[in-house]
Amino acid sequence: MLSDGFTEIVVRRHILSKDILPTYNRPCVNNLPQLSSLQFARKMSVTSDTNRFTLVAFDTATNAFIDNFLSLPQNNALFQQEHLLISNASLLFKDKVNFWLMHDEDNRVVGRIGANIAAWNCNVGYIGFLHIDTFHLSTPDIYLVSHSLLHVALAWLKLHISSETNRMVFGPVNLSSFFNYRFRIDDHDWQTNTHMYEPHHPQLYPTLLSSFGFKPIQTHHSFIVPLRPIPAYQDELAGKIYMDPLTMNDLSNPKDIQRIMTDAFDQKPFFDQTLFHSTSQFKTFYIDVLLNSLSDASKDSLFRYSCMARDVNTKEAIGFSILFQIDDRIVYKTVAVLKKYQGIGFKMITAVFQRTSKLAQSDETSPMYMELALAEKRTLEKVVQSCKIDKVYSAKAFCVYMLDEDVSIGGSKL
Repeated sequence: MLSDGFTEIVVRRHILSKDILPTYNRPCVNNLPQLSSLQFARKMSVTSDTNRFTLVAFDTATNAFIDNFLSLPQNNALFQQEHLLISNASLLFKDKVNFWLMHDEDNRVVGRIGANIAAWNCNVGYIGFLHIDTFHLSTPDIYLVSHSLLHVALAWLKLHISSETNRMVFGPVNLSSFFNYRFRIDDHDWQTNTHMYEPHHPQLYPTLLSSFGFKPIQTHHSFIVPLRPIPAYQDELAGKIYMDPLTMNDLSNPKDIQRIMTDAFDQKPFFDQTLFHSTSQFKTFYIDVLLNSLSDASKDSLFRYSCMARDVNTKEAIGFSILFQIDDRIVYKTVAVLKKYQGIGFKMITAVFQRTSKLAQSDETSPMYMELALAEKRTLEKVVQSCKIDKVYSAKAFCVYMLDEDVSIGGSKL
């Protein structure tokens, strides 16, 4: 430990990994300080054969730190959402959240990462907000910066996770699965984002996690399909369930949305229902985060296409669908139904698809496509079948990773 909380990390050893990059020996972090030092270090130096980088940690983010943190990537479409999350993270997680930045010798931000303890399980850690400056860094330094950030974030998690025997770390997750998470794993040109509301990053990112020791555990699939009325449509919910347009009151006082989501997603992996213990907190960190990620035009379309599902007899809100328009498509972001009504889930999706198609026909902007995202491919295939969709324009895969339990962090297994 050096003066002023400055810790030196030297990275010079290389490990051959031909299955990842045949022409490159990726680096690993070497000569790391003890975990007791990591706990108190505010700055660290990381040195490669050609460059020297400085890592800075903030557990209570200042505006200046947030601005620097969000300067990478340059074209971050989720800037407003991430700014809200990071600036309020301490309200959600107290001292169980931290963020790190990596600067090069010119003081340019070249990497960033965040880590937190999951709200639903004190033995689970998340790493998220991971971005690397792949434009300006060489391939060796991309691996050096990403692995150094991952190591420090995971060492911090090891210090803060309660259990010494049941630790689990997942990523990429930005604080919670309510927010941006997953990496796209299929071949893609990341600068042409065909899926508007899915993770958007360089193709190398999944490899950075895998090469560090993360393994894929859950794959989500996203489809883009033509948006047109279903031929010979028969509303099987008629007389049982009806759709009400979403109103501003539903969002300003979202107790029904909170109640339905909590009930419907209670047993889903990574669902952090304990994160939103009050309606006001749910509004701040779900509703407001959603609205902050949308343009004014998309916000207007949110109320045009989104709807609440109500029981015909009791008028009770039993489900909801969140949809909004971005450019030439409708993004079907969320659908949730109370457990006791889940037998109608696919019928409700079909009814919403038909409703949206009819509304889109009379819309001046004429959206032509719908983007759907669900966890399992067979679920999406069932939606395509039930909605009589005859063509899928784009089907992409997105993955959540878990750190392999045999990976060594700070001289011992996680």
